[in-house]
Formats: sequence, C-alpha cells, structure tokens
Amino acid sequence: MCLLKQLHPQIGNALFNEYLDVCYRSGIVSKSRYSEKEIEEVLKGFVSVCKWNKPQFLWR
Repeated sequence: MCLLKQLHPQIGNALFNEYLDVCYRSGIVSKSRYSEKEIEEVLKGFVSVCKWNKPQFLWR
C-alpha cells in the first residue's frame, strides 16, 4: 500500500536506523525466503515514499 502511495508513512533517523539493523540481522536474513539484496530493495522502495520528520517533543 505504501509503494502504491495509498499510505504515507513517516520516518525519522532513529526509526530508519532501526529498520536497517533489523533488515540485516543474520537470524532474520537466514530465515527469510528473500535474499539480502531483495530485502534491501524493498527497504529502499519503502523509504523512497516515506516523509522524513525530525521528532519534536513538547517539554515544559
């Protein structure tokens, strides 16, 4: 749905780094039917439609 632009995900640096970490964990890659390259392509496609945001907190 994201790649079809039916959803508009938002992402920041921390979440992006978490996605990278999870996608390249050996335990996940070894159990997946997809190659590391295919996983990387899906992540690139997803990130390409994300709106990048810097988190802002309302601290008093």
